[in-house]
Amino acid sequence: MLERPIAHRGLHDLRNGIIENSISAALCAIQSHYAIECDIQKTREGNYVVFHDDTLDRLTTHTGAISQYTLQDLQKIPLLTTQDTIPSLHLFLETIGGRTPLFIEIKSDFSDCVEFPDEIARTLSQYQGPIALESFDPRIIAYIRRHAKKLALSHIPLGIIAQKNYSEKEWPMLSRDLNESMTHFLHFDETQPDFISWRYTDLPHAIPNLFKTALHKPVTSWTIRSLQAEKKTLKWVDQIVFEGYRPKN
Repeated sequence: MLERPIAHRGLHDLRNGIIENSISAALCAIQSHYAIECDIQKTREGNYVVFHDDTLDRLTTHTGAISQYTLQDLQKIPLLTTQDTIPSLHLFLETIGGRTPLFIEIKSDFSDCVEFPDEIARTLSQYQGPIALESFDPRIIAYIRRHAKKLALSHIPLGIIAQKNYSEKEWPMLSRDLNESMTHFLHFDETQPDFISWRYTDLPHAIPNLFKTALHKPVTSWTIRSLQAEKKTLKWVDQIVFEGYRPKN
C-alpha cells in the first residue's frame, strides 16, 4: 500500500482544469504512478460520493449540505468550471480499478449516530485492488473493526487520521470526552488501527513514533506541499500524503 507517495484528493491542479476528488484527478494520479487519497461524504439517502467538504459552496455553484442532496442529484453537479461532476464512490472505484493503492477517508459530522451502511461495505468488500479506510472519527473505525466480519471488511486495513491536539475553535463539534480520546489515543483498544496518518507539522510526536518503532506499524503524514517539507517529514514516517508539487516515486 505504501510503495508510492499518496496524492491528496488525487493529483489535482485547478489551474489546468483538474479539481480535487474528481475522476480527472484520479486518472492523473494513476498515470503519474501515485497512490490516491480521497474523501467520502454521505448523501441524503445514505449513499456516498467522493467529496471533501460538508457543503457544496466552495467547489460548485450550488449551496447547502451534501447530506441534503440525493446521489442522483449530486452526480449531475459540475465541479466549478471543469468537465467533472461529483463522482459516486462506485464510479470512483470503478475508474481506479485496482491500478493504484487507494486510501479512503470517511468524513464524519461527529454526531452520536455512528454506523457504516451494509451496502457501502459490500461495494468496498468486492473491490479488487489495494484499498484502506481511515477517519479522524475513531468511533467510525471502531464500528468497522467491531463489525468487520459481518461487513466482509476484515481484509481491508483501517487507519486513524490524527494530530497532536484539537482546539475548541477548530473542532467545536467534539465533546470533551471525544476530544480527550482523540488527543491521547484512548480509543486504541477499540480501533486497533493498522496504520495512522499524522499531521506533518506535529512531528516528531510520541504517538506516531511509538506506533512505528514499538508496534512496527506504518505511519503516513499529511499534507506535504514542498520537497523541503517532504525531506523533513520522511525522517519520521513511512510515506507522505502530498499536494501542490510532485514528489519522486
